[in-house]
Amino acid sequence: MTRFPSGDERRRQALACIVTLLAALGLVWISPRVASTGWEWTWELQKLVRHARSRVLNWQAEGTGYYEQLLDASTGVPGARAGAFLDALRRREEQAEPEIVDRRGKFLVYELKPNLDVQHSREGPLVTNEHGMADGPYALNKPAGTRRIALFGDSVSRSMGVPVGRNYEALLEERLNAERAGGRYQRFEILNFSTSGYRVTQFAGVASEKARRFDPDVYMLALTDLVFRGWSEHLWSLIHHGIDLEYETLRGIVRRSGAAVELGYRESIRRLQPYRLEVNRWALEHVRETASSGASVVVLLVPTADERDVLERRFFSTKRLLKEFDFPVVELLDTFERVPDLEALRLASWDNHPNTRGHIILFENLYRKLRADPDAWRSVVGEDAN
Repeated sequence: MTRFPSGDERRRQALACIVTLLAALGLVWISPRVASTGWEWTWELQKLVRHARSRVLNWQAEGTGYYEQLLDASTGVPGARAGAFLDALRRREEQAEPEIVDRRGKFLVYELKPNLDVQHSREGPLVTNEHGMADGPYALNKPAGTRRIALFGDSVSRSMGVPVGRNYEALLEERLNAERAGGRYQRFEILNFSTSGYRVTQFAGVASEKARRFDPDVYMLALTDLVFRGWSEHLWSLIHHGIDLEYETLRGIVRRSGAAVELGYRESIRRLQPYRLEVNRWALEHVRETASSGASVVVLLVPTADERDVLERRFFSTKRLLKEFDFPVVELLDTFERVPDLEALRLASWDNHPNTRGHIILFENLYRKLRADPDAWRSVVGEDAN
């Protein structure tokens, strides 16, 4: 049974969070005075936030957790200071990212630059093809006899910090070609459209604006807990930068919520939250409609390197919403539950992105689950399991 902290424990953990955040604010103040303003300082600040967050996430319930309450303006001064800190963090991210992303004032807000081959201070090894995918080279026109899978995801599926070609997506493509090519299909291609920080609303944009041009046979949605929970951050970016929301459903939601630049980040996010289910449902329906020309949709529930019970709480509302759709859902939340030392599968003790070993274990569980689920397997490979 999960043990939730007592009142005293909560107060001590809250104090630890506040102290860490105030220390981070101090770094925001002193960093221009002692070092250049490169991404390295922002990365150090993110490490502090993750460290503070890790102290309470093990008992965070679904929805707004205690740490998030500290960041909300309604909780008073600590939340206001934390909000200011996160606002500063976002501004510094935008200043540091031009080396790897383009910000073109479009619905996606930002996209990976094409033809990159860099060792980025945050993203780790990053290679992109001519189309701006964090992947190997693929032709725009699908070769004859090829089955194409378009993968949508965030930093986990982008494989932040993992050597090129060693993430679960590349390993799955390698296995499919080793075992299935030469039958109905001569080759399988998994085109990785995953981009760090992308949310489910951006998945809808990727489906319309990018993936469809490659004529995929499968739309594979890799959902982490933040893909669904972070959608309001994307809408706020559009509002803040004056970018057209493009889709009438989203325009109507923003109008009804009253979210606006003059209200600021935290108040706008608060006003958008009641529309969470409506937005997430719209995004999934939009992907399904985009894929309606015979392409299938498969959903993966992709874990970070965290405890199973924590993941279950974070994915609770996601799984409930997915029951409204007829997509095959491959649940991978049990991937790391038998691993005694989760830190051995993380990029760092404070960073729960799976490392290379974590991606290998994730791939093995994904392939095993696909083979065990006839509907999911048929959707992915275009034939029955055997």
